[in-house]
Amino acid sequence: MGSRWLPRIGGGGLGGGGGGGAPTGPAGGDLGGFYPDPIVEGIHGRPIDPAAPGVGDVYVWDGAKWVPGPAPDANVSAPGAWAVPAAVVAGDVVYATGSFTADKADRTSPATMPAIGVVIAKPAATLATIRYSGEAPYFAFLLPGVEYFVGLAGAIEAPGTTVDGEVVQRVGVAISATTLLFTPDPTTTNL
Repeated sequence: MGSRWLPRIGGGGLGGGGGGGAPTGPAGGDLGGFYPDPIVEGIHGRPIDPAAPGVGDVYVWDGAKWVPGPAPDANVSAPGAWAVPAAVVAGDVVYATGSFTADKADRTSPATMPAIGVVIAKPAATLATIRYSGEAPYFAFLLPGVEYFVGLAGAIEAPGTTVDGEVVQRVGVAISATTLLFTPDPTTTNL
């Protein structure tokens, strides 16, 4: 049987001990310094960088310590999270070929659709970071205000370039000559 706390009746009113007062002495574990004002120096035994965070920053693990930085963009995969063929480059529109594997989307093949994102970085020859939605400033010669569709071999194209039997999927609208607001339509249409 475990022990139970029972209130003390009489003389001192209710009370149950407990040491009375704030802790004192050296802190331990993830806390450093001394009580009553310890400092958080780690999270789960991993150190925190002493740099002060800015407004809106979060702590991100850099492989050696927790560092302050901007919150991750939920519309972007983890860096290098997707395995891709070496021929895939930044700016290519891609489709999922499996669990965290992708390749270039292509309007001539229904098997390469629907597009799930645009490659924004290649930290290694066969690894990619993919933006799922939002601003993608990775293009050139876009016409602002024009809608773009999946094109050939990972490219995007303006309307009017498809032929019968090809797959059509809207992927976004240009907001400048270099930036596509990537909002892929999850549905595709065969012409």
